[in-house]
Amino acid sequence: VVYLGANVPLQNFEATIASVKSDLIILVSQTLQTAATLKEVALALNAQDVMVAFGGRVYNRLPALVKQIPGVYLGEDLRYVTPVVEKIFNTSQPRKLELSDLSIDYKTRSYFTQRRSRLEEKLLSEMGDRMPYEYLEMANQHMAENISAAITLGNIDFLDPELDWVQGFLKNARLSENLLVEYLRKYRQA
Repeated sequence: VVYLGANVPLQNFEATIASVKSDLIILVSQTLQTAATLKEVALALNAQDVMVAFGGRVYNRLPALVKQIPGVYLGEDLRYVTPVVEKIFNTSQPRKLELSDLSIDYKTRSYFTQRRSRLEEKLLSEMGDRMPYEYLEMANQHMAENISAAITLGNIDFLDPELDWVQGFLKNARLSENLLVEYLRKYRQA
């Protein structure tokens, strides 16, 4: 077992994989954002015929997300990972997804990324008097990163659980819950 750690850049990761010649790579993501990155890494490994298994909290919250990742899902419970890994080694290769099989919309992600700063400026001008700047900036960053991740993962509905984070954030900041509705409405309009 070789533990590579967290946040390994894709270029370094690919070089390490080539030198280690691993039989199986296990990837974990906890958030929608890291699931989007995991998908990109899994596709790169898939192209090199490296077996991938994956898991993490985000897949428990969004079971439909499992179908977007090329590899073997390790399940919802850490206690059952070892039997799943043993099964991987005792059966045929896991399913592979080709990029064409996935509903990644790069044009949509690019469109959103190009307009993000204007969107956030508009929100600042419309919500700046209702919400402290640092909170608005943090909520905007979280929303934008998760929208981009949902687009990468091919389903904007994956964003739904992330709205709970924004709601919890506003509540912890002791801001009105009605502010979330207003914020989301303004975000959509922007």
